[in-house]
Amino acid sequence: VVQEIHAWRLRPHRLSNYMYNKALAVAARCADRIVANSDYTALLSGILLELPVNQVQHLALGYDFIEQLTSLGQKPPKCRGQILYVGRLVPDKRVDYVLKAFALLSAYTVLTIVGDGPERQALEKLAMQLDVADRVIFAGAREPGEVARYYLSADIFISLAPHEAFGIVFLEALAANCKIVCPRTGGQMEVLGEFPERVYTVSATLDEKEIACAVKQ
Repeated sequence: VVQEIHAWRLRPHRLSNYMYNKALAVAARCADRIVANSDYTALLSGILLELPVNQVQHLALGYDFIEQLTSLGQKPPKCRGQILYVGRLVPDKRVDYVLKAFALLSAYTVLTIVGDGPERQALEKLAMQLDVADRVIFAGAREPGEVARYYLSADIFISLAPHEAFGIVFLEALAANCKIVCPRTGGQMEVLGEFPERVYTVSATLDEKEIACAVKQ
């Protein structure tokens, strides 16, 4: 039996779903093994499943993004002022805050949003309301090879979901030599904390001015 727990369920206010949590805890006690993709997820899963944290194993991630990068041959040059978001367009990803902060930046910056989801139409409307629609590219969902090219040409990668269980997009951004702007909470900090010269963190409360300042650094 496999139970996948997304980061949104690990938020403290979600832990009040008593009946679901109890049923999940019973299932966990019957499981041969419980794994998580970061220490952060392991800790919160231990709380949710009512288990000692040492019973939740940190599972390493395998991914072929490096292979995608190396298969491209000649790399596109980095574009100064090119900001990139890659991910689903859903409320928990806080892409609206990306747009609000972007609206405070120089007119010479460009934001590319790679990914799709139910929030896309609302985000396109917000870009128009913020008068930045001419500098925001909604690229939609792309194949892995295309996504790698977006990373390679981007100067800055930004993702503002404050409760990421791990966030493989951050590893992709590191591999593509992007500077990174993200909240200082979540599982991604277990890796990003090793790269202070390339990572600029913001409060999980997501203040647009603080985010814009982090991007300008």
